[in-house]
Amino acid sequence: MEVFSRGTRVWLQDKDQGWISAEVTVNKATGDAIKLTLVDERGKETNIDTTTADDLATLSHLNEPSVLHTIRNRYAQHSIYTYSGIVLIAVNPFQRVTLYGPEIIQAYSGRRKGELEPHLFAIAEDAYTRMQKDGEGQTIIVSGESGAGKTESAKLIMRYLASVNASGSKARVKNSLDDSSEVERQILATNPILEAFGNAKTTRNDNSSRFGKYIQILFDGKTEIVGARIRTYLLERSRLVYQPETERNYHIFYQLCAGAPLKERKDLGLDTDINKFFFLKQGGPSSTPIPNVDDAEEFRLTQQALSTVGISVEKQWAVFKLLAALLHLGNIHITQTRNDALLDDNEPSMLLATRFLGVTASEFKKWTVKKQIITRSEKIVTALNGAQATVVRDSVAKFIYACIFEWLVAIVNESLAGENGEAASKAEMFIGVLDIYGFEHFKKNSFEQFCINYANEKLQQEFNAHVFKLEQEEYVREEIQWKFIDFADNQPCIDLIEGKLGVLALLDEESRLPAGTDASYLQKLHTQLGKPENARVFKKPRFGNSAFTIAHYALDVTYEAEGFLEKNRDTVPDEHLALLASTKNTFLKEVMDAALASVRPSDAPPPSPSASDSGSQSSRRSSLIPDPGRVALVTSGAGQIGTTGAAGAGKRVGVAKKPTLGSIFKASLINLMETLSTTNVHYIRCIKPNEVKRAWEFNPQQVLGQLRACGVLETIRISCAGYPSRWTYEEFAERYYMLTTSTVWTNSIKKNQIRELCLAILNTSIRDEDKYQSGLTKIFFRAGMLALLESQRSDRLNALVTIVQKNMRRRMAVKKYQQLRTSTIRIQTWWRGLMARKFVDGVRKQSAAIRLQKALRRFIRRKEFLDVRNAVVRVQSCIRGAQTRQRFREERLGSAARRLQCLFRGLASRRKYKADVRRVVWMQSCIRRRYARLELKSLKAEARSLIQKLQQRDYEEKDLNSKLTGLEAQLKQWMAKHSDADARAKQLHGELQSANAEVTRRDELLAQKRDVETRLEDAAKRVADKDELIRSCQTISPSRQQLWRSARSARSAVCASNSTAPMLSTRKKHQRRHSTTGTFSDVKSMRDSADELMLAVKRNQLNNPRAVSVAYNGMDLLPNVRRGGNALSDIYDDPAEEKIKLLDDAYRLDEDVLFPANLISLITNEMWKYGLIAESERFLANVMQTMQAHVMSFTGEEPSRLAFLASDMLQGIGPGGDPAGREFEWSDYERLVSIVKHDLDSLEYNIYHTWMVETKKRLAKMVIPALIESQSLPGFTTSDGGCRLFNRLLNSNSTPAFSMDDVLNLLNKVYKCLKSYHMEESVVQQVFTELLKLIGVTSFNDLLMRRTSYNITRIEEWCKSHNMPEGTLQLEHLTQATKLLQLKKATAADIEIIYDVCWMLSPSQIQRMCTNYFVADYENPISPEILRVVASRVSEDVGPYELPLPREVSGLETYVPAYLNVPHIRRLAALVA
Repeated sequence: MEVFSRGTRVWLQDKDQGWISAEVTVNKATGDAIKLTLVDERGKETNIDTTTADDLATLSHLNEPSVLHTIRNRYAQHSIYTYSGIVLIAVNPFQRVTLYGPEIIQAYSGRRKGELEPHLFAIAEDAYTRMQKDGEGQTIIVSGESGAGKTESAKLIMRYLASVNASGSKARVKNSLDDSSEVERQILATNPILEAFGNAKTTRNDNSSRFGKYIQILFDGKTEIVGARIRTYLLERSRLVYQPETERNYHIFYQLCAGAPLKERKDLGLDTDINKFFFLKQGGPSSTPIPNVDDAEEFRLTQQALSTVGISVEKQWAVFKLLAALLHLGNIHITQTRNDALLDDNEPSMLLATRFLGVTASEFKKWTVKKQIITRSEKIVTALNGAQATVVRDSVAKFIYACIFEWLVAIVNESLAGENGEAASKAEMFIGVLDIYGFEHFKKNSFEQFCINYANEKLQQEFNAHVFKLEQEEYVREEIQWKFIDFADNQPCIDLIEGKLGVLALLDEESRLPAGTDASYLQKLHTQLGKPENARVFKKPRFGNSAFTIAHYALDVTYEAEGFLEKNRDTVPDEHLALLASTKNTFLKEVMDAALASVRPSDAPPPSPSASDSGSQSSRRSSLIPDPGRVALVTSGAGQIGTTGAAGAGKRVGVAKKPTLGSIFKASLINLMETLSTTNVHYIRCIKPNEVKRAWEFNPQQVLGQLRACGVLETIRISCAGYPSRWTYEEFAERYYMLTTSTVWTNSIKKNQIRELCLAILNTSIRDEDKYQSGLTKIFFRAGMLALLESQRSDRLNALVTIVQKNMRRRMAVKKYQQLRTSTIRIQTWWRGLMARKFVDGVRKQSAAIRLQKALRRFIRRKEFLDVRNAVVRVQSCIRGAQTRQRFREERLGSAARRLQCLFRGLASRRKYKADVRRVVWMQSCIRRRYARLELKSLKAEARSLIQKLQQRDYEEKDLNSKLTGLEAQLKQWMAKHSDADARAKQLHGELQSANAEVTRRDELLAQKRDVETRLEDAAKRVADKDELIRSCQTISPSRQQLWRSARSARSAVCASNSTAPMLSTRKKHQRRHSTTGTFSDVKSMRDSADELMLAVKRNQLNNPRAVSVAYNGMDLLPNVRRGGNALSDIYDDPAEEKIKLLDDAYRLDEDVLFPANLISLITNEMWKYGLIAESERFLANVMQTMQAHVMSFTGEEPSRLAFLASDMLQGIGPGGDPAGREFEWSDYERLVSIVKHDLDSLEYNIYHTWMVETKKRLAKMVIPALIESQSLPGFTTSDGGCRLFNRLLNSNSTPAFSMDDVLNLLNKVYKCLKSYHMEESVVQQVFTELLKLIGVTSFNDLLMRRTSYNITRIEEWCKSHNMPEGTLQLEHLTQATKLLQLKKATAADIEIIYDVCWMLSPSQIQRMCTNYFVADYENPISPEILRVVASRVSEDVGPYELPLPREVSGLETYVPAYLNVPHIRRLAALVA
């Protein structure tokens, strides 16, 4: 409870940061229960309930975040090395740092560990010093996951050891590599060799070691380097034949392809393009090259290193020849027949590979596609399938590469051992550097991860035992009372792997069975190991039956059993071994002999000292310098078979069991552990801070997982089991002396009794004596005690500081008061003198100011008087002039008013006279209207019959057109489709859908018919209601009866005089194209009375309930003034009368209708406003007929003006505002608007296609000469295709008829024409899409017939300059046609890729190109199956003309251009305005 007082800083677990710091804010205790409230660094509160404070004070929780926090802070300060006990933690910076220069080596040379900053060189120096001092072998273990920097760390350690001399030398550090001995240079030269042949690029590391190595640097009695020895473990041979995405094969292959001279490259059949080799291109295009790595330069450094270790240039090229043979082996193409694999005798890659290997091509081919089974009585040869033959090919390649790698290691060891192995005989001490793979855990873990994690289990056990040993030695040395520290051992996991019935034993047993499979092996594992005693270390996954789980020390890892047996066997067929043993290539035989000799059976005597292990046979030093063992990549059994097969002996000798890869790795690992147990071990743990390899970026969760996996936190846990915190007496007394009284620590310090002082402090502060132990030189504390002491120290210091502050503040307050009093008196004296001087100065300034004010005021008053007098004079002058002008204007206005009065009175008199005349004329009109109505009735009856017939014919014509269109579409589909069943099924499905569409259309028409009938009945009812209203008006109004009587008398008078009332005549004029009205009445026909008109409408609607095209308002009593024999004046009181008169003048309206569309809309709106629907229908029909005839007379691009006219005509049409004339039914208006809209759309469609046909005719003549035949770019010439051969023979110097300038001029002309008439953007885009499509299709079709180059850059630039980027899509045909010719066309999947890439080309175009495609000599022809797949996708695509959206019109435009000679229309526009 005392440990976690308020303000104490603690650590809290976090899922993102791992651990974060927090502070205790609330500490409440209720009995045994304790409640803590913590606030972390983000401000978030966390409540913790516990029963004892020790649960939170355990050092496993306090030290793990402390380690992570320290590493993160140091890494943020660019300090990549940190000590954690005996372990050096190295965090990869992913950047070049200046920490390894000669001056750094000089600084760490001869210095003890801990004197300087943590560093790699400090560990190397410590190992060197302890070897020199104790004469004991040292081992530096460098571990970590891939990409953590293990290889670089091992190279730096070797560089440091090679640069340091013996301690007796004057200069410990060599200034340069030239000062080093030959052996030291050879040791450093091993790094580029092993990296080239054993390292590769992976997803986590660009230079990942794909094998483990243990390098022993040998020293003589004078601590001088006399030689070295290298042992390798578990080379990843599968990388030679397979690389995942973005990864590479071993570096040497890329170096060879990039750095070999041209002649040698040609002799070896190599190429700089790695995509030509199957073994190198599997990683994809992003796998190579590696950034900042020059493969050619690396190849030069590798050759230089090979020469340094003593390999001649001839043998180097012999090695490169074998590497080239492996690349050609990967290119051998094995085909699969029905059951067997097939390999062509003339396969070029096979011939090259066998020639370089020195074996017979026929024998190699035979045993690649066949296998031999030997029984007691006979030999059976069976054929392999394609997959099995590929495995055999790959196994041979892996075997040869493993032999090369073993030979290189043997040669390097032989070179490092000196002449006749004298280095081993001189060596008395050594320092070993173990660069081994760290713990691995991926989504899918296989045999390689199992072996790596097994090795890490053994190393972790050794690490735990080493840490435990150091801890116990510390306790014994200090002579404290202690108990045995128990820690979690991973021996059960190791027993599970290498036990008698463990994972490896069961794997070897199953691998030796001919019928063994991965599934049977997995079943044995679950049967033998799935027991209760193994439940903690062996588990069965919850999902899936193809894996097993082992609980390692770091975490549980699930391994996929697939491939375990094949990788463990790792054998090459005996026939291929015999074939390789009989090779004619002497160097290959030497390589195989060296690889086979590297295996030492356990029962065989030690080999001769000619190899690198010769030093191990010396009598005394064999125990001092143990051999860590070596992975046998080539088995002894294999060597026996190969030798036997080569000798061809008929007698079969007894064949020993072939050791499996797992058993070999286990034996070498046991030897390595024995070597480590005899040496003093130093640990370096490399940490990878992030997965993206970004410089100076720290991921706490990832680093924390690696700290747990590499055992750093395990050392903390072991230390925490005893007394983890320890202080010397001097350090403890210096920090905590204030916990006692001053008399105690003063006397103890004077008497130099530091130990007694420390014990007094402990007795005062810690009541439980079991929480600490006093040693000889140190005090040992249990977990949490330092936190308690720190809390007491803080409280004591706070109390002492409070006393000091109290006294100090009192003294400061007294001193401040005295200074303030003295300063106040001084300030008062100064201030009073200042005020007196200021008063005298003020009196002087006041008297001077009074004198100045007097003079200034006199001057100002005089100036104001003069200004006022001058202003009054100017104002008087202005007023008098204005009054005079006003009188003059009044007199002139009076005379003008009198003149206007005279004129107006005369005008009023004339208007009164004219009004009387109009009334007489109106009476005449009523009488004439009655007679006209009778004739109108007969004409309407005829019109209805004609309307019905025309509508019926229109419907029939539409049905026939739709059927004809459907039949034409079906005919085109049948002609285009092939005869197979899928195409016919699609055609039948389309016909079924069209039939369903016709049935649906019929149902819609019936529904519309019923709706029209309902609306007609409603209209008849409304007419009847109006008729009743008219009758009531007749009975009520006596004036109307009088009007009727006067009308009858006037009509009789008119009938008697033929000169006054002209005969009613009708004429048919302006027949409309698609109108439902066949004839029109005379424009000068008179209207009948309103009442008779409404009665006639009622009777007609009852007889025929169809909607008529003319509707009148019964209340239309406005008089109409017409041109007649009365010769009346044209002056009207009401503008509406003049509008109606102008609208009735059909002759003037039809004189020239090609005026702007806004005037057509104006006329139509005015006609509908006054109920002149029939006149408006006649007028619009005449307009469209005139436009149609005018359009057909053009042959160029000029019809765009009419297209603009037609597109704007309908914009302003509509009954705007309240009707000023007769009311009409909305059904009539809707019918007329729909008819007009349909006709205008048809007209616009005809105009568009007429104009496009003419434009395309001109453009089609220019496309081929301009784009194909003409020169594309200045300074470059193009050659004509084959189809122009005849023209070239006739005239080789003829120039094309058109050029690109002609095409662009035509496009500019069309563009300006459309823009000048303000066409919509959608129409402009559609026009140029059609034209550019014509250009692309025409050029595309011409390109199909003759393979020639062309240039469309100028057209694309033209489209971009005119803000039409989508226009370039129409030219995409030409670009995608080139792509189509380059893509593969071998399988159906390739055709799918072609359709995805060439999305602009239609299926018919793709079919035509594939059909006419002429393959080259090196290409395979397109199969008929692929052509059928292409043909099955052909369909017709037709794009209709899309009408533009209507324009928004806020009001009618009454502007009439000055160039139009239409006074009639100009007068109407003026009246509307």
